[in-house]
Amino acid sequence: MPAFFTIRPAHAEESGAIADLVGRAPAAELCDFEYGSVADLIAFDQSLAETDAPISRLVAIDSSGALIGTAFAFRVPWTAREQHYWSGVRVDLSARCRGIGQELFRCLADQVCNAGGRTLAIETRVSNAALVAICLRHGLVEVYRSTEWRIDLRSVELQPLGPIWEQVQAQGIDIKTLPELQRHDPEWLAKLHQLYITLARDVPIPERATITPAQLAEFVSELPISLPAACFVAVDAGRYVGVSFMHQGLAEPILYQKLTGVLADHRGHGIALALKLATLHYARAHGFEQISTWIESNNLAMLKLSRKLGFSEQPGGIAVLEMNL
Repeated sequence: MPAFFTIRPAHAEESGAIADLVGRAPAAELCDFEYGSVADLIAFDQSLAETDAPISRLVAIDSSGALIGTAFAFRVPWTAREQHYWSGVRVDLSARCRGIGQELFRCLADQVCNAGGRTLAIETRVSNAALVAICLRHGLVEVYRSTEWRIDLRSVELQPLGPIWEQVQAQGIDIKTLPELQRHDPEWLAKLHQLYITLARDVPIPERATITPAQLAEFVSELPISLPAACFVAVDAGRYVGVSFMHQGLAEPILYQKLTGVLADHRGHGIALALKLATLHYARAHGFEQISTWIESNNLAMLKLSRKLGFSEQPGGIAVLEMNL
């Protein structure tokens, strides 16, 4: 390790310095599970500590004692893959191109390997071609990309909603809004939480690494950006089998699609199409101009459906790379 910096485990009292370092990074560089707020960083670490996947953080300290880099890793709780870990590395702008990030990642990989980890993933913005190249040179392999897709509701012709709803209803499936479920189903939260957790196993980068029922209730219906009436749930004889919900933008007439998914045993019957169409028609009826969603390159079914509905891929995105340990 170069003499001008050392790497060691992060101390609890360094949460503020870590958040400050992340907060100084350009917004266009930040990836998932990086937090520039002390409260968000601590809350994230606590949420993982409550599972069997606690987070490990390292810091790089220069000869003056300043924190110039940080890295984290945690065992992925949203996938069935055994001993699969997620990681992130962040180096202060003033200390880049000096090998600090590479040494942080090497130490992190050693730590994960010693803990029994089998694979280690990291993500970076596609626009950061130099960093992608460094990852590839050090034995990581790109496994998929996540890119933003948008639909402009001012220029697209929407497929009528009625016929597809009739098609799924003929199969005994009802499409309900969240307020309807909250009024009539006392078990709505437990059912929705179970559905969300199950579907998250199919999402390579979920919105949240962990989520409790109370956090889900807040997420879908209690935040300033939440739109409960834009949360549509597919119900089969009381069982929740699919969902699609959105949040609203704060500064522009846009909606952000957070999750669309259908249980494996109910796929191929038009339910996902009905849910997506419901969100599109809701958006247009309420004066929203665009919907934004992120889709992974290995989610072929959702890519096909989104293209069919009129979504178009936006430039940039995130590359996810991983290595075997």
